[in-house]
Amino acid sequence: LLTVLSFVDLCYANSIVPQMLAHLLSARKSIPFHSCVLQLCASLASGGSEFFLLGAMAYDRYVAVCHPLHYTIIMHGGLCLGLAAGCLVAGFMNSLMETIMTFRLPL
Repeated sequence: LLTVLSFVDLCYANSIVPQMLAHLLSARKSIPFHSCVLQLCASLASGGSEFFLLGAMAYDRYVAVCHPLHYTIIMHGGLCLGLAAGCLVAGFMNSLMETIMTFRLPL
């Protein structure tokens, strides 16, 4: 779960920092509409996935503290992989819904 959390944090930084650096170094401070949609969706997906991953990591610690003798049976590799994949899918679906609702508003 820590590896996936590190990857999500890296994706979050890479979805925002390049555009920010481009705007700091150029005189033109505009962003095309499709780039705005993509950047919003990527940053929301990374942020949402991070929150879901932190919840899965809290469950992992709960099992380790409350059921230490059964930890390896409960938190086997398949469950950890399923939790990580579920967190990524939930974060992406959440960001997709929020992005669609945001750009349906009158601008």
